[in-house]
Amino acid sequence: MEEQFYTPKKKKEIKKSILLLIGVLLVFFLIFEIGLRIFSYPNYGFSKGMFEADENLGWKLSPDYSGTHSIFGRTVSINTNSKGMRDFREYAYEKGDKLRVLVLGSSYAFGNGAEFEESYVELLRQSFNEEVEIINPSVPGYIINHKYVYFMKEGIKYNPDIILVPFTPNEWGHFEVIGQDMDLAVNKETYKTVNKQGFLVPPNMNNLQKVHAFLLVKSRGYSFFYSKTRLVFSLIVNKFERSPKAPPYFFEKNSLEYQEDYDGHFLLLKKLKESTDAKIILFIAPHKIDLANEEEIKENYGINYSVNTYQTKESMKQIAKELQIEIIEINSNDPDIFLKIDGHWTPRGNKMIADELYLKLKDKL
Repeated sequence: MEEQFYTPKKKKEIKKSILLLIGVLLVFFLIFEIGLRIFSYPNYGFSKGMFEADENLGWKLSPDYSGTHSIFGRTVSINTNSKGMRDFREYAYEKGDKLRVLVLGSSYAFGNGAEFEESYVELLRQSFNEEVEIINPSVPGYIINHKYVYFMKEGIKYNPDIILVPFTPNEWGHFEVIGQDMDLAVNKETYKTVNKQGFLVPPNMNNLQKVHAFLLVKSRGYSFFYSKTRLVFSLIVNKFERSPKAPPYFFEKNSLEYQEDYDGHFLLLKKLKESTDAKIILFIAPHKIDLANEEEIKENYGINYSVNTYQTKESMKQIAKELQIEIIEINSNDPDIFLKIDGHWTPRGNKMIADELYLKLKDKL
């Protein structure tokens, strides 16, 4: 008679081995977690309390905040002043003798993935040798409607001489503003929200996203492995996270959706211009999608029409021309200025932007 391979005794031994392996792994991860905490390894993403809810804008940076931003393979310090700007300086509403520039930007002007002194706005300040006062209330995630509402609620109080409005194609999309005057606000239904811990989170998260967010906040080990795998397998991660639907900046230019976005940007820039005597300068900046080719875009999103990666930039230039708004445009085909995970700029990219922007802005001032 042939001997049975899985006898009751054998099954018991296998079960013990599996339990022992699980126990060893749990002990290893516990020791690893403790070690990361001892050496102060940060949690992935923005640290606790960086954001707070705002009834008009949805979210804003917390004032007098000190924390870190651990993402894109490095950890940088984040500090804000009493007005919730990423800056150690304080700015009075009353303008002095210096020319005053207000930057209405998003994560690029905020300096995602860069130390404060590496960000292009701070480098721009240094290039002007502090002779020009540059106020930068930029917040990650803000787009044209946030910029307009912020200016009408707060930015207008600084009475700027110049308003610099940076634009990258990823901002093309939502534009809706509701209310008037004191009730002016963005339509917050489709935007991120701030939870009780001061983290910026997407609306209507599914259970998997909730577990992922919980582990990122609670476990240094999970943050460690997540950040390392994102960096090593960035191409796989990008493909996995990519929506099957083309983003708004790749919509067909003749489509109703694209035209609505065009009209929305036109309207809000028009309102911004009508609300101030300041000179408005539209800064069209490089983005990683500029490097994509039409074949890649069609394959990734199943598009059967011709796509121009510069089409939103061309649309913004057309809007600026119609509104008689000045333009500064910087383009680059250098992939090394972009972070691997997304389209934000490396320190080298921020330096390149600051140097070129200084030369072009200096002529307009």
